[in-house]
Amino acid sequence: MMGKSKRFICLLLIWVLALCNLPVFIAAESEPYTLDNLLAADMDTHFDGGTSPFTLDNISTGGSQRIVKMNGNNAVEFRDASLGTNLSSAFYYQLNSGRLKDRINEIYNMPVGSPPVEFVFAYKLMRSAASDKPVAKDIYAQIQFAPYTNILVPRFPADMPSITGTAAYLNSVPDVLKTVNDSDIASYRFKVSPNGGQRNITSIKLTFSVRVDTGGTDEAYVIDDLEISEVKSQQTLDTEAPTVPSNLTLAGKTDTSVNLSWTASTDNVGVTRYDIYRDGLIVDNVSGVNTTYTVVGLSPNTTYHYSVKARDAAGNLSAASNEVAVTTDPSVGGLPEPLGDRDIGNVKPAGSASYNPVTGRIKVQGSGSDIFGTEDAFHYVYQPWTGNGQVVARVYGMENGVTWTKAGVMIRASMSEQSPNVMMALTPAGGAYFQDRLQAGGASTSTAGTQAGPPYWVKLVRKDNVISAYDSSDGINWTLIKKEVVTLPETVYFGLAVTSHNTGKLASAEFDQVSIGEVPPAESTNSPFPGTIESRKQWLWDKTKTMSEMGLQLNIVQYVAQIVDGQNVAGNLQKIDKMFQAYDAEQYKTVSKMYAYLMVGNQFNSTMIDHVKAYFSQYAYAKLPQTENLRMSNYTAGYLVGQSFPDLQDLNGKSGAVLKSENRANIEEMLSAGVRYGWAEYESPEYTFMTYFCLNALYQYTDEPDFKQKLKMAMDVMWFEWANDWIDGTFISTSNRAKGDSVSASDLTWRGADHTALSWMYFGGNRAQEGIGETDALVPSAYRPYLEYLGMVLYRGMNYTPPEMAIRIGQSGDKSYTSRKTNLQNSSGRNLKTYRQAFVKPTWGLATEVTYNRVDNWQPLVYINC
Repeated sequence: MMGKSKRFICLLLIWVLALCNLPVFIAAESEPYTLDNLLAADMDTHFDGGTSPFTLDNISTGGSQRIVKMNGNNAVEFRDASLGTNLSSAFYYQLNSGRLKDRINEIYNMPVGSPPVEFVFAYKLMRSAASDKPVAKDIYAQIQFAPYTNILVPRFPADMPSITGTAAYLNSVPDVLKTVNDSDIASYRFKVSPNGGQRNITSIKLTFSVRVDTGGTDEAYVIDDLEISEVKSQQTLDTEAPTVPSNLTLAGKTDTSVNLSWTASTDNVGVTRYDIYRDGLIVDNVSGVNTTYTVVGLSPNTTYHYSVKARDAAGNLSAASNEVAVTTDPSVGGLPEPLGDRDIGNVKPAGSASYNPVTGRIKVQGSGSDIFGTEDAFHYVYQPWTGNGQVVARVYGMENGVTWTKAGVMIRASMSEQSPNVMMALTPAGGAYFQDRLQAGGASTSTAGTQAGPPYWVKLVRKDNVISAYDSSDGINWTLIKKEVVTLPETVYFGLAVTSHNTGKLASAEFDQVSIGEVPPAESTNSPFPGTIESRKQWLWDKTKTMSEMGLQLNIVQYVAQIVDGQNVAGNLQKIDKMFQAYDAEQYKTVSKMYAYLMVGNQFNSTMIDHVKAYFSQYAYAKLPQTENLRMSNYTAGYLVGQSFPDLQDLNGKSGAVLKSENRANIEEMLSAGVRYGWAEYESPEYTFMTYFCLNALYQYTDEPDFKQKLKMAMDVMWFEWANDWIDGTFISTSNRAKGDSVSASDLTWRGADHTALSWMYFGGNRAQEGIGETDALVPSAYRPYLEYLGMVLYRGMNYTPPEMAIRIGQSGDKSYTSRKTNLQNSSGRNLKTYRQAFVKPTWGLATEVTYNRVDNWQPLVYINC
């Protein structure tokens, strides 16, 4: 009992001292001790600089981070979106050097048998978004050592227990951060045991993970005041701050740089670093042995105010030095203010930039091996930019280039050659390219744009942590090349970049129509309201041609739609050709490529046709034990392959009439089940639409009239089901597909991105549609196949029309519906129980449909003819 009392008094003392911002002395049973936060010497543990040092591990999870203000102080928020890939979003910071790593290796190098040294992991936390479906096991913080043996060196010294049971996470008081430490999670106090130098570590990774199950709301939490502290006796505590750095002076300047120097501070233990402040905000730091600093990336003819503070190993911070006001020189090349320019990376000879006020063009000369890989070498014309914005330019001409000389617009995190960046570039031989490096020193990736040469337009748009890249022939009609999630600081550099890709030689490019500024207000994404069937159909078709894709190549339907309307035909055929050279694991993508061939294949050249045949020969078009939409997709592709390419053999060696006949039989078996028992077997909007997508392709392109009539009946039944489920502008679904694709009467946000959009085209007028064919929720296309393929069934060449009576039922506003989820089984094996009333047309008369206790498939319907 006495031990518990002492611990309570100890914790109370910590709390009081923490509130007072005083050093923490902890009264242990043996002797008082303190916690020396070694992490404070290696990173901005309070996020005072306004930038998160963490990196999102996997951009496809839908995770995001941002700096937030908590009672006037900076903190960082980590968020996982419910519409992601059903994986946790992990944010990490890796230390490859620094005081913390050095101290841990110092302990490991002590003789075997020496006493272990204790550390405490701690941080402040507040739950900022309370999802109804957090995944507790994936909401944690962890420390990871590398390399590890789990004998001499543990991989996770503090383990990775869930933080969802802590008082900080469970706290419901708004704007209150509570501490999480070893009092909450015992493993946060861990030991580092000497191993005589047999094994040291090369890095320490600090990770915070957050996860919400799909179908729930977003989950997020805020952290601040990070600590990885060594437990020390009171006698070793250092509370003395360094002296103030003195005599801060300007040692030199150019149009884009400033050299500073100062007199060193002193400290009772030692100065470990100097923090550099510009206009009151910390912008960088240098080692404690340095008393000079060069600032780069400034704007010409601009005044800045600098000061310096000294910091010791215990994190004690001095007062600020004297302030120096510096005005940079005017631009050497006469660039319009506030543009500056500089070489980045290993370049030789030096690059330059100049402005011609008569022509309004900026000429940039740059050498360097490339802008790609893990580091860059080029010349950059830039402007510092904070927040959202866009950079637009026309590459007017290029000279002295080679195949991969690059000239274009760039957004860059810093002036480091390894900086994260995105670029939309033009090359002499390859046309337009988008490329990015998502992490400092990480690999670069590229995505081909339009095959074109100068003069040609390029554009990058930043909206929060999403970058969109475009190219254009006229600066009016833009083609989206890629949309990517990129974690960048709030303040970045927008500009023009040129690399010769020819070490030792300069290439040049001229830019005009250069614009750096705010993103123009977007036109309303709302649909015509109420509009007509034709105006709604046209709106959806236009959406098809401009849809965006997050992090992946655009879907084939956009290219097809643009070709059908005569837009960028050569470039889009090139992109489609490339897509036919890639294998697809999902059967519905095979069907989409068959649509592409049937819709615009008459424009394919012989090489493209060879690629088309090679693509379709990679699959076996036979019975599958899979879900309705995948089975129907496989059979549809097999039927149309047999009809379109009689000599092409599938992986089973079947071709022509055999392939067509067997897959027709498989399809008719599914038609019978669908017409009698309902579409789709899991009552999922996604599955239903993908099945309809296949039926539409078969109906449009089959050369067998009797088969076409059966397909029409199946689609008619589907439309009657949809018509009944459309209640006053909301589609009611009993689905629980766990991918964010279902909607219900209680969910009026209505992510109408599946067949509800198709239904709305005919039944609409009750409400506006938004966001169709876009991926603003950061969800990869693999989880939203219906978004991309909707446009193909809208194509004006498709000649199926829903039954007039179904349209009237869908437009009726006086229907009622009862839906409850209990134990009917869906595709995830969960049980649901459903009672439905529906209007169907089994033998071309109205009827009532009732479904009871379905376990795996629809039970027989009860028909009451009217």
